[in-house]
Amino acid sequence: MILIPEQISYLRKQIKVSKENIRSYSDYLSSKDITSGDYSSRAFIGDSVLDDQYDLERKRYTDTMYSLENADYKKERSTDVIDIGTKFTVEFDGDFEPDEVLLVEGVDGLTISGGDGFVSLNSLLGQNVIGKKEGDRFSYTVITGKMPTDRRKVSGTIKTIVKDPKAYASFIRDKRKSDRISKIYKARRHELLTNPTRKNQEELESYSTISLSQRLLLLIEAERLSKFGKDRNAINRMTVVKKLLKESKVAKPLDDGTIGVGTRFELRYNKDGKIETLTGEMINQAVSDEVDTDYVERISPLGQQIYGLRVGDPFTFRDGNKVYKGSVAAVELAQQPQQETIGYQYHK
Repeated sequence: MILIPEQISYLRKQIKVSKENIRSYSDYLSSKDITSGDYSSRAFIGDSVLDDQYDLERKRYTDTMYSLENADYKKERSTDVIDIGTKFTVEFDGDFEPDEVLLVEGVDGLTISGGDGFVSLNSLLGQNVIGKKEGDRFSYTVITGKMPTDRRKVSGTIKTIVKDPKAYASFIRDKRKSDRISKIYKARRHELLTNPTRKNQEELESYSTISLSQRLLLLIEAERLSKFGKDRNAINRMTVVKKLLKESKVAKPLDDGTIGVGTRFELRYNKDGKIETLTGEMINQAVSDEVDTDYVERISPLGQQIYGLRVGDPFTFRDGNKVYKGSVAAVELAQQPQQETIGYQYHK
C-alpha cells in the first residue's frame, strides 16, 4: 500500500486514540474474578461485550501499526494531473458547491474510509478522475439496487487542482535545510561553538536530543527498512537509523508549563484577519518521517519563537513576506509511548 503524509498523520492520530481506548480497559481487566485456584486452568469471568470491544481495539491498533510499518511512503505530488496524493476540487452536476478531496491509493485495513476528504483510487470516483486535468469532465454509473433499472449516472467537472505546496502535508526532512533552520538558531549555534564553556556545551548537546515519539518513529522506520532486502539506499539509511537509536538521548519533557522538546502545544494566531489554530509537538529537529502538520522543529523560525513559552505568552513569526502575531493557547506533555517499543528488533 502507498501512504501519503496526510494519511500517515491521520493514522498516527488513530493510534493515539486506540492507545487511550485500550488503556481505558485496564481497570476492567484487572477486576476480572478468578474462578479456579489452579493457575494453569484459571478462568476469568467478564463482560463478553467489553471483551469483544477490547479485542477489536487491540486489532485496530495492531492493524494500523502494521499499515504504517509495511506501506510505501509517497513524497512526490502531481499538480498537473490527478494522481495519488493530489488534492483537487470536484463539482458534481446539480451541486452548487464544489467538494475538495484528496486522492489516496486505498483504505483497506485502515480506519479511514472516505472521511476527512480522502477518496480511494479503488472507488468509482477515484477510478474516473485519475489522470485528469483541470476542466476535464468525468462520469460513471452507480448501482442503487438489484433491478436493471436501478442505476444512477453521476457526472461532474474537475474544477481545480491544488498547486500550492503549503496546502499539502509533507515530511519535514524533505524540505530544504535552508528553509528549515532559522537565522537566530544559526547565530546561536555559532556562538556556542566558538565559546565552548561547559554551560554552552550542555545547551549545544540539548539540541541533539529526541522525543519519545521520535524514537517510536525511528523504530517503525527500522521495521520498514528491514523489508527492502538488499536495496543499497535502504541499507545506508538503516545504518543511520541504528546509530540514532543507539546514540540519541531521549529528552526529558519539561514539566514547568513551558513548551519544550516532547511537549504538545496549541497556538492561535491572526492570519489575514482570520484566527488560525496550530497544534503539534516540539522537537529539536526531524530525524525520521516526521510530518510538518504534527511537529515543529525547535531550530525552525517558529520553533525559536515559541520554545520556552507558557500559556498566554505572545509570539510573532514570519512566513514568507508576512509577519503573524499569536499567543500560546495550551501546553501539555506529549503522550509517552510505553508498550509500543516492545517487539522491535532493529534498535540494538
